[in-house]
Amino acid sequence: MKYESPIFSQASGSIGGMTFTHGPGGLIVRARHTPTNPASVRQRQITALMSQAAGRWVSILTEPMRDAWRLYASQVGILNTLGKTIYLSGNAMYNRCNIARRVGEMPWVDAGPTEFTLGDFTQPSCSPEVATQHLITAWNNSDEWATDTAAAFIGFCSAPQNPTIMFFKGPYRYFGRTLGNAGSPPTTPWTTDGPYPFVAGQKLFLKYQVSRSDGRLSAPLFCAGVAA
Repeated sequence: MKYESPIFSQASGSIGGMTFTHGPGGLIVRARHTPTNPASVRQRQITALMSQAAGRWVSILTEPMRDAWRLYASQVGILNTLGKTIYLSGNAMYNRCNIARRVGEMPWVDAGPTEFTLGDFTQPSCSPEVATQHLITAWNNSDEWATDTAAAFIGFCSAPQNPTIMFFKGPYRYFGRTLGNAGSPPTTPWTTDGPYPFVAGQKLFLKYQVSRSDGRLSAPLFCAGVAA
């Protein structure tokens, strides 16, 4: 549970029977929901990756490597669930960057980044296509990641929602990634299979992140598309 002020002007998480979140319109309070299957395949995968990351931090990384991640983490802030800038520990930043890479089927990066940015990118858009069951994503082909060999643009998708749904917190399912290439940048739009079947009129929420070749992981960018 996170909150600011005794009257919950800003809050995120659950307390008692209430769950707090926020959207463009402000604070949202709803009844707390307990998942019927908390041990999903996705959750087990993330748990296993977190265990692997913890082991690598202790047994694979050298002390200079750990120091490099600590320095990077101390210089690069990220936004928490309340929209405030926070600074992670070196270990937490290593986990954040590398678990996303492993979900995207890319190798671990053990050397800490030396460029003190998240490696952000331009807002993409997505059009779900009913006839082919494809997600068609458009991005800015001049973004740095596209010419960074072994960088990756990673996509996650919600289950289909009613078109009246305006905000979606999660969960998102990984559906694919494409790699940057200095000699031949990936073209836009990017066409991939959707992770869920969908029909005309349903809304899909998309989350995208970019992992750079030096391990930096961007902040997520979100968009929504109505299937047609």
